[in-house]
Amino acid sequence: MRRVVATLGGWLPAVLVVAAPWYLFGKYLRLGAIPVVLVVAWWWLRRATRPRWAEVLAAGVAFAAVAWLAIRLGALPEEGGEGRRVKAAVVLWTVGVGVALRAAGARRVVATNLAVLAAMLALGEGAVRLVAPQEREEARWAELAAGYPEAPRAVDSPIVSMDDDRRLTVDNPLEPDRRVVIFGGSTTFAAAVDDADTWASVLQRRLNDAGLAVRVDNFGVQGAAVMHMPAWVEREIGVTIRRGDVVVVYAGVNEAKNAILFRGNFVERLRRRHGRLDAVIGAVSRRSDLAFLAERTLNTGTPTIEESSFSETEAGLARIRALVEGAGARLVTVLQPHAFVRANPTRYERAIRDSMGAFPAAVDEVYPRIGEILLSTPGAIDARAMFDDFDGSPYLDWCHVGVTGNRAIGDWMAERLLPMLRAAG
Repeated sequence: MRRVVATLGGWLPAVLVVAAPWYLFGKYLRLGAIPVVLVVAWWWLRRATRPRWAEVLAAGVAFAAVAWLAIRLGALPEEGGEGRRVKAAVVLWTVGVGVALRAAGARRVVATNLAVLAAMLALGEGAVRLVAPQEREEARWAELAAGYPEAPRAVDSPIVSMDDDRRLTVDNPLEPDRRVVIFGGSTTFAAAVDDADTWASVLQRRLNDAGLAVRVDNFGVQGAAVMHMPAWVEREIGVTIRRGDVVVVYAGVNEAKNAILFRGNFVERLRRRHGRLDAVIGAVSRRSDLAFLAERTLNTGTPTIEESSFSETEAGLARIRALVEGAGARLVTVLQPHAFVRANPTRYERAIRDSMGAFPAAVDEVYPRIGEILLSTPGAIDARAMFDDFDGSPYLDWCHVGVTGNRAIGDWMAERLLPMLRAAG
């Protein structure tokens, strides 16, 4: 038993090290597992002998070739110029770790160092929880909202269901003749409300009431921006998106966040461009006070504008437009509202702004530029004034909305899409 534990103690950390970037940046984990398995198999086959340098060189070339093939098959997502650099880094990591940890002694060193690091992090986590326990974003916004009667109330434990790789839209017609396919971020995914209350479901009911056999599909992804969407749109061409369909890109907020960085925070830059990394860091941050404190510390100070984000948004939108128009569908881009663009903000919305330091002023600076890009496509819709006449506030925070806000978005979108769908009928 002791020997088994010792063996696992040396092997498991090494395997985790070589697999880490494939998991953190991966799109299809089963493809990313192929180069990892190859590395581990080579370690196992040569565990009792010391390979010659010619064999080490050949193994490195094989690791690089298989890793690149896995990437070409889709193991890592297409994410523009920075994505290509990440892909190259993942290949080099796989080769470097695969070669460097070929010996049992090297794997034991890694295991020892990881054990020490884990112990230090556990001590740090305990100290932060004891001395400075962290208040999560959801609790902070709920506490702020509690002081203002015009603020919406969050849904406790909302029902969130998935239909394959999309958020479930309730009341889809059984035999649709066309589709409205929606791409967007967390405001479109609408995790704060039940399936029946997402604005996509509200839109679906409005189309049903109008007598149209049009299916609404919600491809909202939390944290998604236009730069992420071309690959998803391309995947759905000929499957979900066909001639005569309408493709809605509901965007603006995440594009603005991508354009704002604090202290050149490279971690934030990476997580904004890579969905799985963002999900992993977000999950850790929600569970760890130490990670949450580190994230908050990095996102303080004077914000800077990431100029490259504008060109990435422009390039992503151009690619989406080419794909949609090439499929014979119609593209409708929508510049979404948020609390900082409301013409007559409520006291609660002013309190949201005042609680966020320098961030709102940075959003004020970048949002018009985002708007110019998103509204440059034919038929684009400017929704910034959508909530100007709203009774109370729809906002749970600076950009996400509750049940009444989702209903308002669904109704607002229906009023603009119905004439288009009837004319094309």
